[in-house]
Amino acid sequence: MPERRPETWRMDMDSYLVCERSRSGENESRLAVRVTDAVSGAPLPVKVIITDSLGRRADGAGRGLYADGRFYADGEFEVRLAPGRARLQVSSGPNYLPLDEELAIEDGEVTRADVRLAQWFDPKTEGYYCGDNHVHTRHDATGEVKSDRQYAALQARAGGLDFLTEAGSSLGDDRAGKLSRPGFLFSSSPELAVGAFVGHFNTPGAQPTWEGRSPLPARELVEAAHADGGAVIYTHPLAPPQQLHWMGATELLSDAVLRCCADTVDVRSEAEKYLWFAALNLGNRLGVSGSTDSCLERLRTSSPGDYRVYVQADSLDYPSICEGIRQSRTFASNGGPLFAFLRVDGRPPGSEVRAAPESRYRAEINVVSWRPLSSVALIRRGKEAHRFEPAGNRSFSAVHEFEETGTAWY
Repeated sequence: MPERRPETWRMDMDSYLVCERSRSGENESRLAVRVTDAVSGAPLPVKVIITDSLGRRADGAGRGLYADGRFYADGEFEVRLAPGRARLQVSSGPNYLPLDEELAIEDGEVTRADVRLAQWFDPKTEGYYCGDNHVHTRHDATGEVKSDRQYAALQARAGGLDFLTEAGSSLGDDRAGKLSRPGFLFSSSPELAVGAFVGHFNTPGAQPTWEGRSPLPARELVEAAHADGGAVIYTHPLAPPQQLHWMGATELLSDAVLRCCADTVDVRSEAEKYLWFAALNLGNRLGVSGSTDSCLERLRTSSPGDYRVYVQADSLDYPSICEGIRQSRTFASNGGPLFAFLRVDGRPPGSEVRAAPESRYRAEINVVSWRPLSSVALIRRGKEAHRFEPAGNRSFSAVHEFEETGTAWY
């Protein structure tokens, strides 16, 4: 593993806020918040929930609140609140420590809160970029939340994502490339529902042109998407069941038997994990991915990045990201502050190591988490090969040597 520089991995920091108050000159109480990086002072995009003394949630974006009371802001916002104790919850993805504080809101005063979030880890120091390749800015023509592509990009950045792929929208054909900026990519690529008994695919980095003649279209679709510089992902292969999306599992297993799989598969459940394992055991090189299928105009929907994929890539651009996906250099998570890295004989995920008689192999395992770890397991062909006990530590590193004489994946 590359040696981790101490300044990019901090367990001794915390997020905090500084408050000051002044008379508002009006017969109302307000809270004005500014959020910055605790070290650099740069403004941060954030997810926010504010609950006032009457139990009401405040909307600092003016777009409508999601069901859990969240809204998103780009570095600063202001809300009107009832006097009394208010709860302020602010986060900026899993790389930053969230803040959850109670504030005293005085009648007729402006409370100014300077929130400084501490970044404790950055997976880009290990060469990994994270994203969500399945988000609908506006899936339905109408919705309770005023969502547009600008708000979708803000939500992704507030979730700590480096890239976001819009997989379809009722907003028309404007691809909104102008929403990309240094450190963040926004792109639109279609989610393809190619047949009632086939399932759905995502195609980040591509606008594939294909004829769709095959009853099992993965091979044809992969060829078209790769020719366009993109990648192909089996998305929600088992959900939602009432819409027959479980037929995506039928497609995946049929492709696995024929050895013509897509590049990765979204895994959001134990059942989808075992579906992935089955495809691997049939001899396929199939990476893991994660995405939300968020519909951002709906009150009850996931935040972009609640399920996400981390891709090892040379740089943050779609050709590099899609190359990493095609080579299976990925890991996936449910968006929590946990990062798992594995190398075998110095090779990253997606690599092949040729077995030789009486040879031993070296697995290097590195797991970093802000929360205490209960266990770490090394999996071989879908079964636990070795279990490690991190003893409640928030980081864990190990070297595990093993023999392998057959064909296997780890």
